Amino acid sequence: MDQSNIPQLRFSNINEKWSKKSFEEIFDFKNGYNPPVGDYGIGIKYINVLDIINNNFIFYDKILGLAKADELIKNKFSVKYGDILFQRSSETREEVGQANVYIDKVENAIFGGFVIRGRPKIEINSIFINYALKTQNVRKDITSMSGGSTRYNIGQDSLNKIYLSIPDKKEQQKIASFLSSVDSKIEKLTRKKELLEEYKKGVMQKIFSQEIRFKDDDGNDYPNWEDKRLGELSKINTGESNKVDAKPNGKFRFFDRSGDILMSNKFLFDCEALIVPGEGAEFLPKYFTGKFDLHQRAYTIHSFKGLVCKYLNYYMTYYKNYLIKYAVGSTVKSLRLPIFEKMIIFLPSLTEQEKIASFLSSVDSKVESVSSQIDKTKEFKKGLLQQMFV
Repeated sequence: MDQSNIPQLRFSNINEKWSKKSFEEIFDFKNGYNPPVGDYGIGIKYINVLDIINNNFIFYDKILGLAKADELIKNKFSVKYGDILFQRSSETREEVGQANVYIDKVENAIFGGFVIRGRPKIEINSIFINYALKTQNVRKDITSMSGGSTRYNIGQDSLNKIYLSIPDKKEQQKIASFLSSVDSKIEKLTRKKELLEEYKKGVMQKIFSQEIRFKDDDGNDYPNWEDKRLGELSKINTGESNKVDAKPNGKFRFFDRSGDILMSNKFLFDCEALIVPGEGAEFLPKYFTGKFDLHQRAYTIHSFKGLVCKYLNYYMTYYKNYLIKYAVGSTVKSLRLPIFEKMIIFLPSLTEQEKIASFLSSVDSKVESVSSQIDKTKEFKKGLLQQMFV
């Protein structure tokens, strides 16, 4: 049998060859509506590029924009269930022509001028089409048909020349349902991650405001928290390297002054440490244990006495402006070594620090576990898009 138009991965008892059709045979294309400036923000839901690229499917309630439209405009630029919306232009060739499907059966919307509507002319499963349009081969065909230099565009004539391989209706439905279940899993995991992150944020607020206090093993209160100078609790050093010393295939982590994480063939420190970039806008700390190299304008806090490194990490991360308030400079904010030694840390006892750090680390582990599941499921979906389509 000719395998040229048959996908690698198929459902059992399905053997029919896929047919090849041009977009011109499948869709009736139309460009979108550009309302007058004063007509934005009121009226009917108005689909634009962000609705296409930020969602797996487009639902009425998720559409971001509004635009004023009379009945003539509503009818002329309507979007109904099963319509495919294409991104008409982009600053990069790789993003032009991205597509999504409108699957709201209750409400209709209209679509904007940077969007092309593809209304199916034949009986077809639009959810299957939505997935097919995200496959590597089809994306390559679409982007190769785009034109422009500073901004890339694709029009109806170019879209009409693209071909798509399509199975029978039964296989379309099976593929659409299976991939929709994968997307549903990704959405649930993403929501689970968001809830864990919200929980962590809330519990950190209660911990550092002392609304929540840990008890010792006998159920007694720990001593009151005290202000301590960071220089009394740890050593603070800068590195010796520059960015040119970074090696793509280096053996050791190299922390840059801007917060970038690179690699190096040498290490300057081998310890548990908190890394703080010396310049930037946020100065977000990074916790690390092991061998690492350090930029001469970055800082490592290490060799702790009465201070738990992970507690310090959570403390500085929670108080986002903690390091910023110590920074000097106007156009480029930077930190200085003497400043670190004078920094004040609000500190519980060592044992309570350990309990706080352990508790928050357990939440982080759950977040990382869910993140890993999301990444693996997305990779699984990516493989399916490569193997279930021609």
